[in-house]
Amino acid sequence: MVVAGDRRPRVTAASDELVVGGRRGPLAWHPMRRLALGVAMTLALVAACFSGDSTLGSICREDADCGGEQTCENEVCGHCGDAEAQPGELCSVEAAELGSAPQLAAGPLLAFDRERDGTIELVVRGEDGIVELWQGDGESGFTVATRVPEGGNAGPVRLVDLDADDDADVVVVDAEARTIGLVYSDAEGNLEYVQAAVLDAAPLDLAVAGAWEALPAWVTWVDELGLWYAEVDPEARTLGEPTQLAGARAQWLGDSVVLDDDDRLDLVVLDVDGMVLEPWLGSATGLQQAEPVALEQRATDVLTFDIEGDGDSDVLLPDEAGGITVVVDVGGALQDIGRVEVPGAVQGITVADLDRDVDRDLVVAVDAEPPLWLFPLRSGWYRDSIALPATGGVGAVRGLDIDGDGLVELVLGPSEGVGSLRVVEVEP
Repeated sequence: MVVAGDRRPRVTAASDELVVGGRRGPLAWHPMRRLALGVAMTLALVAACFSGDSTLGSICREDADCGGEQTCENEVCGHCGDAEAQPGELCSVEAAELGSAPQLAAGPLLAFDRERDGTIELVVRGEDGIVELWQGDGESGFTVATRVPEGGNAGPVRLVDLDADDDADVVVVDAEARTIGLVYSDAEGNLEYVQAAVLDAAPLDLAVAGAWEALPAWVTWVDELGLWYAEVDPEARTLGEPTQLAGARAQWLGDSVVLDDDDRLDLVVLDVDGMVLEPWLGSATGLQQAEPVALEQRATDVLTFDIEGDGDSDVLLPDEAGGITVVVDVGGALQDIGRVEVPGAVQGITVADLDRDVDRDLVVAVDAEPPLWLFPLRSGWYRDSIALPATGGVGAVRGLDIDGDGLVELVLGPSEGVGSLRVVEVEP
């Protein structure tokens, strides 16, 4: 398990690593201040770039100096081909299948460092749909370490620390049996499946919050009857009596997030037809709805990330019009700060620092050719779009350092059916 910041446990959607995340405090920039300053910075950098100075970074097609001669496409300045990973530089981008990995079904692609040794483990649905734990070899290979056949072969899967033992557990839905199962793991990698609840309707989406100190883990889900909440009983390892939070409507759930300054995790819910984003704040009695945020576009999903790197939970909302609305957490309030145009319907999103300039870039998989696009964060906003070298359908996408070289790779799952894992690597 990766640990950073304070003691509040949550799962970050950016990489689905189990982390302990916190806040940076009052020195965090307000996003609009960053945006205003970013306009001036961008103009200055572009002028420096195209006068021949190598100042920020570039994506190159050849091993060449991308400064004064302007020999590369989609250039944003920098030196490529010098074998040094310089901040802001994006060079030698290549795509390939992973060296060794089993087949997997389209669906979840979750990752964590179970043994805290720098190697990545994956939680996926295997080619037959059964939930599997894959062990990384520290390079580019994976093998199946454990299978969870009791979890069924369809439905959402989430990573979370259910019992505050610092080990990543799994919550899995069996859509056919209408069950929610809790899969407890220990430091040795052993897994124990417990059927936690049998429901009246199959869950369509799922969100979980981990336990820490005296606060229990909880599970929320959406089915055809509405939105539900239940706490995890730590002794019986089952779910308590479910509470219905809202009636039946088209809803999607983000991961549990930190929206206010108390010690409880919160939730963001997308009301698709109502075109609003609903914050639900954790309290001693469960989740309480807060002031909703109206949306200008009809969103199709809701994903939570810390896109600003300030410890606050931000939200990305892909929509049916071919864009992604960015909603940031400012002092506990959600604010819409803009929309990124993308070249197709969104299949998957991740946030990762591909060019090592500290800023977190946006990577989007779409149902078009080319299917994978990079939106580098430059001076507070996503101003450019760069096609990355991937072909064919891309579903889940995650930014991970799977080979321990300190550089982030993009790991891609299939968009439908069964397929191989692929990786997009960025070299100096």
